[in-house]
Amino acid sequence: MIFDVCVVGLGGIGSAIAAHCAARGARVIGLEQFPRAHELGSSAGKSRMIRAAYFEDPGYVPLVLRAYELWRELGRDVDEKLLTITGVLTVGRDSDEIITGTLRAAREHNLPIECLTRDDVRQRHPMLQVQPHEIAIFEPDAGVLKPERAIAAHLAVAERSGATLRFDAAMTRWQRAGATFDVQLNDGSSISARSLILALG
Repeated sequence: MIFDVCVVGLGGIGSAIAAHCAARGARVIGLEQFPRAHELGSSAGKSRMIRAAYFEDPGYVPLVLRAYELWRELGRDVDEKLLTITGVLTVGRDSDEIITGTLRAAREHNLPIECLTRDDVRQRHPMLQVQPHEIAIFEPDAGVLKPERAIAAHLAVAERSGATLRFDAAMTRWQRAGATFDVQLNDGSSISARSLILALG
């Protein structure tokens, strides 16, 4: 059988790719070198922060806003709350990249944020010790995700949409074979697919 898509690595990125491709009608096979629900990948852990005012580059903001929609949609699909809005407080000097970048992203994309002085922070969060030269930015729409539960949810959606998922199946090599890709596995078997996506962490 020739698959439309072979996804190698079923962590945070690979599981989402498999789910979305399968939901769009592609014949998908997903390969993971470790057992299902392992703790050895880069997406392991109980929480990950999500924020729209992306200080690294404002160009990420539309992607993150779309991600918020998709996380909520996935939560509804599996009847589980994967995204919790907590707000995020960012502290630093007004010249620090994390402060200037957050302000730039918020300004360019009209995102709600609050600029707080040291005294503001002390009143709201007396347990925090902000240095005299520091300020803070509060982003109310930021929050946390459950990455391990999100992977499980994406894998469930992928399987429900017809994807074939194989665990304890490590890729040893891949090569182009005309119009397809040939993926060799550690058990000596091979997979053929028209598209190959490496989501290796």
